[in-house]
Amino acid sequence: MSSKDLKYKIASFLVSLADKIIKNKEKSNNQEPVQEKPKEKKQLNSEILQKELSKFVKLKGLTVDDLEDFDSEKFNSDFKQYLIDNNYDCEGLAMRAINPGTENEEQKPVEIKKLPRNIRKISEDLNDCIEGLEIFSRTTNMTPGLVCYTIEKVAPNDKRHYVTYRPAPRVITQVHENGANGGTIILTYSHKFVKSVDFNGRKTGKVISEDEALYTPLTKEHALYVCKVLNAQSKLFYIQQMKEQQKTK
Repeated sequence: MSSKDLKYKIASFLVSLADKIIKNKEKSNNQEPVQEKPKEKKQLNSEILQKELSKFVKLKGLTVDDLEDFDSEKFNSDFKQYLIDNNYDCEGLAMRAINPGTENEEQKPVEIKKLPRNIRKISEDLNDCIEGLEIFSRTTNMTPGLVCYTIEKVAPNDKRHYVTYRPAPRVITQVHENGANGGTIILTYSHKFVKSVDFNGRKTGKVISEDEALYTPLTKEHALYVCKVLNAQSKLFYIQQMKEQQKTK
């Protein structure tokens, strides 16, 4: 066999081999893709929703001029799709249609009033102060492990002769959609310190856990607001009762 024929056979073999490699690669590419395990959806709360809304507005490049022909329904639909694309759990999420481009009285920004430092009367006049406070809009989206706040009562003592209230952080352990009136029951554990005496007569103590159901998990801001109003109500009632006692003497 001449060297020319040998070179030809080698070249033919390499071409054939390359053709097989290409066909095998195409075949593997055309095969059914391996089903990946779906990623666990991210949960939404009011704070995350606000952050994502700001990102979405920047992404769309919206400006004040765009509000003249603002299509609120399309915006809400696009924003919801954006959340879905970013793997958020949007089940049951209702977008409120707001058109900031109109001059409707109902859609003008509400002037947010602050709670007075010294509340002298509990009435509906305080209701305007709650505007703008973020709360958890859909508690079923809350997941075990999330920290929320509730209201904790503090018993009267020598310094304050009336019950007071303070925000207390809670770690959610379970979420159930079978609450009263179709609501949600949030289960958590509250801890208490129990005083005791050891074998040597020394004073000691231990922390015990009690199961507790929370129907309205709050943000810290909302919890602080509620506590301030409740504390004012408790104090005012105490002062009123003490004045009544003074009159009867």
